[in-house]
Amino acid sequence: STTTVSRVLNHTADEIGIAETTQQAIRKIARDMGYQPNRAARNLRMGRSPYAVLFLVPDTTPPSQGRTAGEGFLAHPFFAELVQDLQQEVQEGGGYLAFAPARADNMVAIQELLHHSIHGVITWGTLTPKWWQILATSSLPVAGLEPYSLPVVTEHEGIPTVPQLHKVFVNNSGAVIGAVDHLREQDY
Repeated sequence: STTTVSRVLNHTADEIGIAETTQQAIRKIARDMGYQPNRAARNLRMGRSPYAVLFLVPDTTPPSQGRTAGEGFLAHPFFAELVQDLQQEVQEGGGYLAFAPARADNMVAIQELLHHSIHGVITWGTLTPKWWQILATSSLPVAGLEPYSLPVVTEHEGIPTVPQLHKVFVNNSGAVIGAVDHLREQDY
């Protein structure tokens, strides 16, 4: 029945005593059919808003020759892997990762996301003071990866211009020393 399939796929079959062999058969059919649950539909039915994190990066690559702004960030293997790892971590926590370059032409759209859909923000690198002010007024938790050149925290009409920010920096000096020591140990 529809109820039996729903209970199995929603991991509530044991609560009403559906046989393990029936559960295994339903899971196999779902796997064979490539079934993927629709989280948006589930959240809507349960009255929950989806958990979403915005990854906001500075836009240093102007669009040219068919490239879109922000594409340069993802073209670098380090950053592509960073985004993939962030996506995996957020997804394992039941959420979604949205990626956006901090550009003037998408500022309004990002502000809408911050006020209606996003539950937290991760930034990379240097953002302009205007972007920091937007993040500060959102009241969302913000974690900055390598947030160099942060503006001084001040208040404008009682609102901080920089959000409360958890910062993560790479120890570049330690990384270089470690790399050189490794090369020496390998007799290079």
